[in-house]
This record gives sequence, C-alpha cells and structure tokens, in this order.
Amino acid sequence: MSASCRADKRSVVAPLVAADVIWVDVLKVLAAQFIVWHHFVLYGPMAQAAHEATPTLAAWLAEYGLLAVQVFLVVGGYLTAQSLQRALPAAGTSAWPKVGGLVWRRWQRLMKPFALAMVLTVLAAWLARSWMSDADTPAAPSLLQDWLEVPALSVGVWYVAIDLQLYISLVLWAALAQSWAAWARGGLLLVAVAASLWVWNLDSDWDMAPWYFWASYGLGALVQRAAGLNRAWQRALVAGLLAVVVVLALDLAWRSRVALAAAVALSLWWAAQSRPLRLPLTLKAGLSALAAQSYALFLLHYAASLVVSAVATRWEWVDAQSAWWLMALTWALSMLAAAWMTRVLAQPMVWPWQVAPQPVAQGR
Repeated sequence: MSASCRADKRSVVAPLVAADVIWVDVLKVLAAQFIVWHHFVLYGPMAQAAHEATPTLAAWLAEYGLLAVQVFLVVGGYLTAQSLQRALPAAGTSAWPKVGGLVWRRWQRLMKPFALAMVLTVLAAWLARSWMSDADTPAAPSLLQDWLEVPALSVGVWYVAIDLQLYISLVLWAALAQSWAAWARGGLLLVAVAASLWVWNLDSDWDMAPWYFWASYGLGALVQRAAGLNRAWQRALVAGLLAVVVVLALDLAWRSRVALAAAVALSLWWAAQSRPLRLPLTLKAGLSALAAQSYALFLLHYAASLVVSAVATRWEWVDAQSAWWLMALTWALSMLAAAWMTRVLAQPMVWPWQVAPQPVAQGR
C-alpha cells in the first residue's frame, strides 16, 4: 500500500475525543430542546390548544421542562472553570490584569446573538400584535418597561443576565484566590456553594440574583476542579464533601432542581475521569454543531413561536388537532434560525475603532 493510501485511510479514522467534551455537548443539546418545548406549551394560542389536545404531556412539559435550566447552569460552571484554568496565569502571578478582558469577551459572546435575537423578537411581536390578540404577546418596547411592570420582550432574557453575572463572579473568585493554596481556593468555592444551597436557594425571592443560582453553577465549577486533582484520595474527599453539602441541602428542603443539578454534576465527574471515546466523524460534527447552536436556539425560538402563532391565528388554523403540528413547524423554523444565526455571527465582533486603517495606494 502506498504512503498516500495509508494517509488517506488514517484521515477518515475517527479521532479520540475526551468523554466530558462529548457529554457536555449531549447535555447542552438535550437541555435546549426541553427548554424550547417547555416554552411552546406555556405561551400563546398554540399552547392552549396543546393542553386541550394532550393535557398530560403538555402539563408535564409545563411543570418539569424548566428544570433543564439547571443543566445549563451546571455545564456553564464546569466550562467556565475549565476555560479559566487555561486563560489565567500560573499561581504566583496576579490574574487581575486579565479580568477585564475575560469579562469583555464573555459580554461579546452573549450580546451579539442576544441583540440580533431581540431585534427579531420585536419584529415578530409587532406582527403578532397586528394579527392576534393574546395576553402573552410582548408589548411594544419601552425604556420604562420595568417601572411600568410591562413583561419582558422575550422569554429567557433573565437567564442571559444571570449567566453574565455568574461568569463575572467566578472570574473574580479565580483572580482573588489565584495566589492561595489549592485547598483554600476549593474551600472558598465550596463555602459559596453551601451558602447558596443552605440559605439563598431556599428563598424564591432571591431567584433573580446570582447567588441563588450558585448552588448549580458552583457545583459544575467544583466538579471540574476536583476531577483534575492528581491523587485519588483528594478526589474522593471532595466528592464526599459535595455529597454531604447536597444531602444536607435536600434535607433542609427537597428541591427537584437541586437534585437534578447534583445528578448532572455527578455525570460530569464520571465523564471527566472516563477514557476518551472514538465517535464517527459525522456524529461528532453533528453533535458539536447542535451544541454550538443551543444558545441561538434558546434566544430565537420565541420569535419563531410568535410568527407561527400569528399566521395560524390569522387564518384560523389553531385548534386541538393542529396544535402539535404547528409547534413542530415552529420547532423546525427555530432550528433553522439557530443554525443561521450561529453561522452568521461566528466571526468575532469588531468595533469601528478596532479596524486598522488601510494604507492608501500611491499612484505612480
């Protein structure tokens, strides 16, 4: 066999991929789908028709679909801790000079798709207000929306704000504890998770504050740091401490969201210590693409729902028989829109003042 043939054969062999990378993609894809269908059965005329058609399924999605947010929170904490390990300097060097750049890049990553999604949602809401009358349709945007107690422009806007606040808090923790011993850094993180689980997460009045969600986000961060410890007894000690913290939290008050967050954290712990897997290239590429589109899907599915609801209401297509077909159409449009947005916004944001001036060609 020639060298070129052997090279061609090697090029089609699926490479080994870390198990936690694959599992994170799977979790993101599944959680995004649950959130989308949860919102489909909550808002608009199609949701009402779906509850008439299949009340048990619609009620289950309405009640439990929101738990998928916990998956995003745990995975978010895990990935942020992982990225900070690579981005921050080694112990003994101050990390504070990097804090501003890290937060700015995170803001860019969140705000580019968010801004475009809000423009599309405003246009979709205008169409919906023109063609149907529904209490769930957002009102026209106003700078005084919070003061006038007008509903938000889109579902899930709160999560984008919380995600940025949680990221900033973890960056500040990493910068503050950069020069500390490893056990002290981990101890501070564990205290923050315990305080959230035992105090703030018990009170729903805090559910718009980042420390309420540290229960889940911090679990993901702790698992990522602990899974990378060199000694087995160290990993076992951290696992035992986390188990005690979670069990005591559930003993104080059973919360399905906390139980799910702990289960997701445990699955990430397992994946991080498992052997790399070999997936077919097409499967790995498809899974990675869907995972990368999950944020765009989260932002755009409500606009798609408004458009389909408006058109279906205008032509009187909404009833119990067509509800799930219409929602399936909405899902397909959402997936296409998410793929489009992810591709369009793949390039980094460049502001006008960041563009280097081009040299002027000199004539002869």
